[in-house]
Amino acid sequence: MNAKHLRLAVALCSLLVLTSTSIAQEGGGLTVYAGANSFGNPTYDSLVLIEFPFSIKRHELEFYRVDENTQEVESRVLALVRLADPLGNPIDSAVTYFSVRAADKEEAAIEGLRIFNKLSLMVSPGSYSADLSVIDAISRNKGEYHFDFIPVSPPIKDHLNVSKALFAYSARMAREDDPSVNPRLVKNGLELTPNPKSIYGTEDSMAFVYAEIYNLQTSSDAGKYFMALTVLDEKQDVFRQLGGRVTEKPAEAAVVAEKLDIKDWPAGLYWLRIMAKDLDSEQADSSLTPFRVVDASTLVAQYEATKTVYAHDSLDLKTNLQVVRYLLTPDQKRTLNSLAETGKENYLSQFWREMERQGPINGRTQREEYTDRYLYANARFSTDAELNNGWLTARGRIYMIYGPYDQINDVAAPLTEEAPYQVWYYFYGVKDRGQFFVFEDPYGDNDYRLVHSNVEAEVYSREWQQKIDAGDIDVMRF
Repeated sequence: MNAKHLRLAVALCSLLVLTSTSIAQEGGGLTVYAGANSFGNPTYDSLVLIEFPFSIKRHELEFYRVDENTQEVESRVLALVRLADPLGNPIDSAVTYFSVRAADKEEAAIEGLRIFNKLSLMVSPGSYSADLSVIDAISRNKGEYHFDFIPVSPPIKDHLNVSKALFAYSARMAREDDPSVNPRLVKNGLELTPNPKSIYGTEDSMAFVYAEIYNLQTSSDAGKYFMALTVLDEKQDVFRQLGGRVTEKPAEAAVVAEKLDIKDWPAGLYWLRIMAKDLDSEQADSSLTPFRVVDASTLVAQYEATKTVYAHDSLDLKTNLQVVRYLLTPDQKRTLNSLAETGKENYLSQFWREMERQGPINGRTQREEYTDRYLYANARFSTDAELNNGWLTARGRIYMIYGPYDQINDVAAPLTEEAPYQVWYYFYGVKDRGQFFVFEDPYGDNDYRLVHSNVEAEVYSREWQQKIDAGDIDVMRF
């Protein structure tokens, strides 16, 4: 299906599922489990879709008789998500009101049944926090779920892009004439019962995966693309090669919908890598999404544990050393290079403890922030097929040091004979006058070089400054 036809359906209904591993009631209010997934479909222009799948336990709701002539009972549920910036200032909200029914009160009291639904918002790229509230409209009991930090990257428009995976308990074709279908849970013709926290029990036998691939090159002859899935273990070594296939391009976007046989998998942290390659443009991209398999005895504890799986906990020593490359002084680099492997690990632990004293960045720890910058740089700026040298490129270095830009001017086809170039803007810095970095792609191979900046420690080009002063290059005036 064409990416332009990716639309969110809306309905006041819910989906009920008996999970293979039930979770004991915590007591008091409603138990709410939720997740946040983003989809940077370039056809949304500059906006990004954020979805908040959530689940509640049916037996915690209060039910009433629909009418005196039947034993059927019903409950009413209000769900609301409030989006804010990292400081808590309100940005946007979404709400739904839906009903839940059961044959009678005895059936409604059965434990182990969960109700699934989803709220969605279209937002600009940035950093957010969110609070999701679910209220039983009959009893007024309430459950809440808080998201401390939700990073939303800008949509990628000039390169093949693979979204992160959305994990689900089940997936089925959604027929328009089927009244049991919840349109809120439908994506591209599939009704997905979401796994909000991407955690499965060892008793589960199947996991379902959904993702989207954007910016496939199309023409009158649509061509083909290659897609492959690999599961990595906690150390990011290969656990399962799930194979790949060559597929005809449906349009500029394609859907990944797969099921994983997780029966008898040992408990642990896993990473799903989805790799795609456009066989016409030779562009490639991959995404890496964590999920967990836990035994029944610790399922509740895992659900209540930290909401974020921290990437740095699963990186090897070599990669963790690359993450800090641009943060170290020359003396620190010499000291680190003189140490054995265990000494380097201890040095890094002490280094990050000292960094944390500087305070969080965008509500996150220093290590979380810089690790994510490293992973983003590799995913977006690499020039090799393995997507592991982005941190060494000019754009990767600037991104890792200065973080996400506030605005970009991407000139892919200048009117002059100049090569493609990008200008990254940071609205604060250089004595509050703002910072900018100009990158040029002289050979048209997506290997951009830093050619000019107004930051003293970075490269300065009199030629580029003259172009800016003459108005030949469109650079924002601060």
